[in-house]
Amino acid sequence: MLKNCFIKFYLRLLKLINSNNYTMKTKFNGILTLFLAFVVQISFAQQKTVSGTVSDDSGVLPGVSILIKGSNIGTESDFDGKYSIKTAMGDVLVFRYLGYKIVEKTIGNSNTVNATLVQDASVLNEIVVTTYGSQTKESLTGSITEIKTEEFAKVASGNAVTGLTGKVAGVQIYSNSGQPGAAPTVRFRGIGSLNGSSSPLYVVDGVPFNESITTINPNDIASMSFVKDASAASLYGNRGANGVIIVTTKKGKKGKINVSLDIKTTFSSRAIDDYAVIKDAGEYYETYHKMLKGNQITDNGLSDAAAGAFASNNLISGASLGLIYNTFGGDNSTLVDPSTGRLTRSNPLWTVDWEDALFNQTSGIKSQYLSVSGGTDSTNYFFSVGNEDNDGYNINTGFKRYTLKTSVDTQVNKSIKIGSSLSYANRTQTGQNENNITGSFAWVRNIAPIYPVYTLDHNTGVIQRDNQGKPLYDAEANISPNALAGRPFNGFSNPLAIQELNVNEVVNDNFNNRTYAEIDLFKDLKFTYSFGLDLRNYNTTDYTNKLIGSGIAPNARITTSYGRSVTFTNQQLVNWNKTFGDNHNVAVLLGHESSSNSSQFMSGSKKDQFISSDLSLDLFAENDGAGNLGGGGNNYTLDGYFARVLYDFNNKYFVNASFRRDGSSVFHPDNRWGNFYGGGLWAISKEDFMSNISWLDNLKLKGSYGQLGNDYVAYDGGGRNYTPFLDQWDVVSDGLEFSLSKTVLGNKDIKWETSTNMNAGFEAAMFDRRLRVEAEYFQRKISDLIFNRPLSPSSGLPSVPENVMDMQNTGVEVSIGYDIITNTDFSWFFDINATHYKNEITKLAPGREFIDNGIYRWVDGGSAYDYYTQKFAGVNPTTGMTQWFTKEEFDGTTPTNGITEKRSLASLYYLDKTALPDVYGGFSTSMIYKDFDFSVNFSYQIGGYAYDNVYAGGFSGKTGQNFSKDFDKTWRYDNQTGTLPRVLEGSTNYSRSDFFLEKSTYLSLNDITVGYTLPKDISTRYGINSVRLYGLANNLGLWATSDRQGFDPRASVTGGTSAVRYSSLKTFTLGLNINF
Repeated sequence: MLKNCFIKFYLRLLKLINSNNYTMKTKFNGILTLFLAFVVQISFAQQKTVSGTVSDDSGVLPGVSILIKGSNIGTESDFDGKYSIKTAMGDVLVFRYLGYKIVEKTIGNSNTVNATLVQDASVLNEIVVTTYGSQTKESLTGSITEIKTEEFAKVASGNAVTGLTGKVAGVQIYSNSGQPGAAPTVRFRGIGSLNGSSSPLYVVDGVPFNESITTINPNDIASMSFVKDASAASLYGNRGANGVIIVTTKKGKKGKINVSLDIKTTFSSRAIDDYAVIKDAGEYYETYHKMLKGNQITDNGLSDAAAGAFASNNLISGASLGLIYNTFGGDNSTLVDPSTGRLTRSNPLWTVDWEDALFNQTSGIKSQYLSVSGGTDSTNYFFSVGNEDNDGYNINTGFKRYTLKTSVDTQVNKSIKIGSSLSYANRTQTGQNENNITGSFAWVRNIAPIYPVYTLDHNTGVIQRDNQGKPLYDAEANISPNALAGRPFNGFSNPLAIQELNVNEVVNDNFNNRTYAEIDLFKDLKFTYSFGLDLRNYNTTDYTNKLIGSGIAPNARITTSYGRSVTFTNQQLVNWNKTFGDNHNVAVLLGHESSSNSSQFMSGSKKDQFISSDLSLDLFAENDGAGNLGGGGNNYTLDGYFARVLYDFNNKYFVNASFRRDGSSVFHPDNRWGNFYGGGLWAISKEDFMSNISWLDNLKLKGSYGQLGNDYVAYDGGGRNYTPFLDQWDVVSDGLEFSLSKTVLGNKDIKWETSTNMNAGFEAAMFDRRLRVEAEYFQRKISDLIFNRPLSPSSGLPSVPENVMDMQNTGVEVSIGYDIITNTDFSWFFDINATHYKNEITKLAPGREFIDNGIYRWVDGGSAYDYYTQKFAGVNPTTGMTQWFTKEEFDGTTPTNGITEKRSLASLYYLDKTALPDVYGGFSTSMIYKDFDFSVNFSYQIGGYAYDNVYAGGFSGKTGQNFSKDFDKTWRYDNQTGTLPRVLEGSTNYSRSDFFLEKSTYLSLNDITVGYTLPKDISTRYGINSVRLYGLANNLGLWATSDRQGFDPRASVTGGTSAVRYSSLKTFTLGLNINF
């Protein structure tokens, strides 16, 4: 700096002298030359050589530009991230690297200056992975949100998508089940189909991916791009209608070898408390007594004394009403005082704790991950291994995954580059039955707290054991002398026995390969061939034991299935990039893609187990029915041709046009081919008049329009139909002869569901890019929706698929990011997004004014999830019975009060209530203070309703079933102002109505991360690039407008509750990350 100043001063002085006479010039030139030589000696004496290492959080960075600020003197970091430069005290070194924030370092006394660069998500020309390649963020005309690798570390589970809830505008992510290894539901900008699939397409390393996202270790993911509009997704044709998630896995990069180790330990527990039900045996007996007594007074006109005596006499020993089990022992008829309704005994013979028996209080996840990467001038490599062991909150449930990945990319010569990645995943999922009330989570809230886990002596409460000393599970099959028996609530079942003795296991082995070759044919022309292989072998075991439950009669039962799915994908891409003049840039892509999937499965069922400890199919004696052996297979092929043209003028105006023609084997040859297209425009404000607005750094206007397809056709009862244009048959047998039975009626006219998408919006950056705003309006018009039209019963077939309906989603999404503070020691960032959309059915099936779909009704102008059900009209103050509104009686006469107690006469109403939210989104903030980092992420929903059938079940009155703690709010003879209907024994007074619709507005605390990175000058002493300790908490809190304990509005995208499913879990994680 000092040398430069003296040189400038000398040159200016010479200029002044040269304007005078020759004599003066000669004398002064001599003097100044001597003076300059002296100054230069001094200034060079102040210079010194500074060296150091440039790195990011994963290792060293080669090729980083290092310049002395205010000059053109500089250098670059070498292969090992090291650099050396001559500079002086007080100089400022500027470190620049594409995609990273600029770092400045002032030279002090030290001769070593290291720099750590941080990725900058807001850099305008950041490279974003998009369809069949990548583009700069500046040139994108579509709607794409990219999530970087650091976000995938903020979730304890093995699913990378789960941790992104609330982080992507326009995308809803719901975890329907807390079952370890379960995949979430993902929806882009509303509802994509009524009877088909609304799930997005996954693309991994450029090739469509047909397997579960849980196959991929989150640590292996470099980025994930959410493609939301037609201009970007149209190149995926028939599979892009519901959005595209492009997953890019990690690769090696030039530099020395980098070893990364990540170790995590996670502890889990229920995220929210279960529904409030009675937990105390004495309280349950008294409550059941109240119900029996009150109903006798109201329905049969008994006196208070007579009704009390009836309730006491029938409480335990009643023929149909008796609970059978007397927890306190003694005379059954005097357990509850008939006059007071109070318990007469205080010391129970046993206590009941199903939750302690069924749930692991110390459950958790242990995971380890190791990666090795690096590269030379010509070859980059990456290798990783990972392990996750999730032992599950419900006993004997869990998820285990072992992953291995390798990747190599080589520049063979100046014109040819090749690469290949191989990955393997072994996944084992053990689960509970999530289909009925015998599942653990439903059981603990539904069984009365008087029924024990194990069979007991009714006189002493002592656990009964078998001849091997093992405790006998409490169930109808385990009857021994003096044992209680005949439990009226699911007497033949016991969920502890189911979890300990049954086997419900799925094992998947996935092998995936991505291989490519790039050839530079000419200066501007490149050819790329890509090959993808996705192979999955799986086997399932469903074993029902012979001691408890449905396996008793057949002496145990087993069903084993084996399957295999193979997908081959071939791509050929030609890229031509050309600049005409100085301002016209053109990029053309031509491509062909073919994909074929073949799947086969076989299953067999047998019974009568020979050796209890062996589940081999051949050790079961008998076939389990005539249909004990089954199997089949499906084939699916796709062929597509596509083209895209990108044009920009002076990096100022951008145009994107794309076209794809797809052929799908799903449809009849006459309808097999479909044409899909997309286009986008983006005006970037580099106009001269914008230069006067100092606070506005960037303003871009964008718009796109296009069509995409959906070839997913579902059977009437669910599952994909690969040949809906063909009649389908089953082979049946009566034991003597075989015959064919038609099961599906085909329709050769069936064709694509077509989504026509429009997108318009803007992006702006202000105040040195500290404030960033994106807003978009979108419209998805979905035509030719497939509806399974019911057939007459005489046909013997359920339905036939037809393209007869239309629907649209219209909405707005907004994202805002703000860098609150950015300096050397402390940085603070904030992001928020919000999405509003309206779903509307615009065309019904011909001849239909409405279509009922469970609790919903489809009508023109309504949404797919508008509720249609009975309307609650309050409680009859005289009888306590539920009342419903009715429009008219079936004989055409209008009731005098428009209210009825007969559900058969209650009218169904199209309610002004929907399961869909008004607004959904998320917000997050993160801070970095020196070596500490902190982040927190929330998601939210405003509006919408969910039907809470779980709460309704707490008032069933069925013998032996538990009661809600809100029983005291029900109408009774002694509480005739009760706001809830009377509880009836043996039946329900709580049939479906709008009374059980709960508001779904909520705020969810998704994750908190706290980390500490060891100072680099300490870690490098031991040959370690970085050491980071971190803590992570997931699913910590839920605040909802509904104050009902147990109700979780996040359980479903369609307004349902998790009645029998695995509860959502909160987790606490401790982790260590080391990079060598």
